[in-house]
Amino acid sequence: MNDESQIRDELARQHAMVEEHHRLIRGLRRRLVLERVVFIGFIAVLLVVIWRIAGPRQPAVIQVNGKHLATVASKRVAEEVIAWVMREQAGEAAPFARFREKVTVVPVPPRSAGRIMPANEARAKLAERAEAIVRGYGVYVDGRLGAVLPTKKQAERTGQEAQIKFARRGSQRLTTSFRESVTFKPVTVKPNQVVLSTRAAVDELTKPRGKPRMYIVKAGDTAWQIADRHGLTLEDLERQNPGRDLNHIRIDEELSLGPAKPMLTVVAVEERRIVKRIPHRVVAIPTTDIAGGRRKVIQEGRDGQEVSIVRNTYHNGLLVKEELISKQIEQAPVAEKVLVGR
Repeated sequence: MNDESQIRDELARQHAMVEEHHRLIRGLRRRLVLERVVFIGFIAVLLVVIWRIAGPRQPAVIQVNGKHLATVASKRVAEEVIAWVMREQAGEAAPFARFREKVTVVPVPPRSAGRIMPANEARAKLAERAEAIVRGYGVYVDGRLGAVLPTKKQAERTGQEAQIKFARRGSQRLTTSFRESVTFKPVTVKPNQVVLSTRAAVDELTKPRGKPRMYIVKAGDTAWQIADRHGLTLEDLERQNPGRDLNHIRIDEELSLGPAKPMLTVVAVEERRIVKRIPHRVVAIPTTDIAGGRRKVIQEGRDGQEVSIVRNTYHNGLLVKEELISKQIEQAPVAEKVLVGR
């Protein structure tokens, strides 16, 4: 029995060794197959790259409005020519630009390609035949085009940022609006007319344009009439002409009506609460009850308080009007009473 048991154990051990040997062989075979697949794939990719770099290419025709413009070496060259012309014409606005004409690329068989035009020559021809444009959104002020931005969202944001720029920070009661009518409409323009940032558009719309406004006095004019005729108050006219006596203006005298007007005016109206101290009085009461020259306070004095509500109007950050809305004494002063000996 012992011999049979030893024989069975030996056979089992040898069988296990054979199985382990077969497992190792199968693993090596799988690894070899995988390495062959990877190697073949690498060679295939390498051949494709070499083919694209050095192999024959299919020529392509650049067409403008369906008409032949140039035949170049490949579709990639044609796309590079188109992109180069777009960058040259549109500059920073190139991502938002397109050609006014329909520019297409059509591959052609090598045998019927004809003369292959160099890329620089194709660029020059395309630049002559095609014009870059941008279909953006215009900011219209009283019906006049003030600025063009690439998207509708940017155009609308320009109006919001203009009001934010000239808002009076720290004001408790503030309203902002536009003096002019502002609308947003789609518009097609040249790339150099497009403003790419809302901040630049706000600066362009709110900067003074043209020369300072002047007026030459005519017979029968008065300062009040001149101011009223040009949408000003008499105080505005005096502010624009410091040191001038507007009660005695002469014919042919030149008056300033203010600086050049911006295209867009942001009107900011704020109401401010101004607290003013009212000093108390000191009342001296002569008396013989105390020694001469002596003083005795019989009632402490207390300052009063006056509160005014002022409404200020600003045009693009400049104060143009100041109004007193109300004034009241919230706390009356209390006089200080002093006995003075005599």
